[in-house]
Amino acid sequence: MTAKNAILLIIKQSPGIDYNSIVAKIASNYGSVNSARAALSRAIKDMNAVGLIEKRDNRLFATEKGQIQIRSEMKS
Repeated sequence: MTAKNAILLIIKQSPGIDYNSIVAKIASNYGSVNSARAALSRAIKDMNAVGLIEKRDNRLFATEKGQIQIRSEMKS
């Protein structure tokens, strides 16, 4: 599973999760917290651009398109 898919899964499982909570969950996969923040920022920017997630009041939510994609990835 790619980093984007892992982040999308976290957002789908915890609707309305904030940025810092996701950083805390993925930080152990990176050499430093700053590396985790950089990777998360890139992933969020990319996923938001293609409509997989949306930000509302500094909270992240998976869109219908994002939920369909993660379901598809989980099946394969």
